[in-house]
Order: sequence, then structure tokens, then C-alpha cells
Amino acid sequence: MKDTDLARLLALTDINGVGPKRARAIYDFFDSASDIYEGSPNRFNEFHYVDDSKIDHLNELGDEIRAYESQFKRCRNRGIDVIGIYDARYPKSLRDHHGPLVLYTQGDSSLLKQPSISFAGSRETDTNGCEWAHRMAENLTGEYVIVSGGALGVDTAAHKGALAGDGKTIVVLGTGIDNWYPEKNETLFTEILDLGGLLVSHREPNAGPARHGFLRRNKTNAALSETIIIVATDGSGGTMSQYRDATSLGTPVLVPPPSYGHSPTEGIEQIINAGTATVINSADDVNSVMTSDQHHLESSSNQTSLDDWAEE
Repeated sequence: MKDTDLARLLALTDINGVGPKRARAIYDFFDSASDIYEGSPNRFNEFHYVDDSKIDHLNELGDEIRAYESQFKRCRNRGIDVIGIYDARYPKSLRDHHGPLVLYTQGDSSLLKQPSISFAGSRETDTNGCEWAHRMAENLTGEYVIVSGGALGVDTAAHKGALAGDGKTIVVLGTGIDNWYPEKNETLFTEILDLGGLLVSHREPNAGPARHGFLRRNKTNAALSETIIIVATDGSGGTMSQYRDATSLGTPVLVPPPSYGHSPTEGIEQIINAGTATVINSADDVNSVMTSDQHHLESSSNQTSLDDWAEE
């Protein structure tokens, strides 16, 4: 995806009432990004939310487009990659979910296309829970990239476990790529980059901590991987939102047994009682789930092919 096209796409979101979803709909409708900005006002008849005032605003977005292009250039000059939603490097699972229009990445962006497992859990997880997450990530990292949100607690334990296993890990930031958070993990983030990992953010490069940023971060963490391991939760907050995002995607949810002796586990018990998760004790359990899920997908694909053939 060319920088100019990505800049034109992002500039649409500067119009009041046009968010990322509507911007994508407009972009997809036209043959090229330049066609959005040229021609008769009638070209927007398909979009009830694009009235005359918004068309007037659109015709004045030249400065915004150039500002985005300059931002992309500054990022690349500093080793930060810019991956637009229609770029071949953009993860399909993320594009098909909430699909941030742009990802800013630092490190090895090829990790976005490698088999991965996400970890999530409360920042208040006790030592037992964090040690379980660390050990599980360490044992899985030979086959999977470990993905988590860089927060204290489970996220930190999973990232460190991946490094302990000489593996790769992706940090999904809730802040901008230039504004690492939390500050306590800046040394960890540097180590992750030094050892071939990746930092990724959907926000403006200098964006600071904000609730909406962390909620979007949670969605991205849930959407990036083949499965997600929910380590600990009291049944509320961001961890449960990641669980709901994963189930809406059909992503397998794995949890440790509540009897393991860690806390908080109230939310883990809710998830198990809902029948939407598999209880695991070891990396072998995870591999069994992943193998079974892949077999199910292949069987479904083969059956679809047979059904298509039968209808011809």
C-alpha cells in the first residue's frame, strides 16, 4: 500500500462522523484512493453519512494528507515501519476483525505472519499465576511467537518467558510506538527488540496512555494469534474483554485449572462454566488443542470443496 494512498485513507477519519469502519467502506468503494477526492459530489450518493458539509471538509484535507505522509517518512527514518491495512504484511486475522487502519511497528515485522499464541491476564495476578505464565510461554516459544500487551503481571511474565526460552515475542502497545508504557517495562521492551522481537501499535506514534487505547490494544492482542491463554482474571476489566473478543472470532480460549492455586480466578471459573474454554496444564496440552483445531479447519475446508464440486 503506497504511503499516499494510506495517507488519503487516514485523512478520511479527520472528517467528523467518519471513523475507521466508514473510512474503509468509502476507500473500498472507489477504484483508487485519488478517486475519493476527485469528481462530482454525486459520487458519495451511496453513503448517507457523507453530506455536503463533509464533502467540503474532504476537499480541504490536503494539509492532513501531507502531514500523514511526513509522519510516515519520519517514522521510517527512525527505524519504525508503517503497515497499512491493505499492505500484504498486515495480518489477515486482524484485518477481518476490528482492523486498525495502520500499524506502527519496531523490530521484526515478519513475526506478524508467524504462528503465535497470545497471553492475557490481570495486572494483579499473584506470583503463582505469573510463574505459570512464564513457564508456559517459555515451553511454547520453540513453536510459537508469544504475543501479549506489555502490561505488568501476566503480560510481563509471558514476554520474559519467551525470552528465557530463546524465542520471539510481540508487544502490542496501548500507547504510541514512541511512548512506551508502562515505564517500568522500558528495559524489557529494549531487550525484546535487541533479541529480534517486535513492538506494534495502532495509535499515533507519540500517543500517551488512554483507556480507549488499551481497549483497542486488547482487541488486537486477541485477534493476532491462533489461540489465547487467559491466565488470571477476577471476571471484569480488560482481560474479560479479550476473552469476549476471542470467542467472537472463534479463537480457542485456554485457561489453567483454578485448582492450580493462583489468583484471581473468579473469571477463570466463569469462563470454564460457560463451556467456552479448554483447561490446560502443560505445553503439550496446548499443542494438542492447536493440532485438533487445525485438523477441524482442514476438514471443514475439504468438505466445503466437496460441496462446491457437487453443486457444479
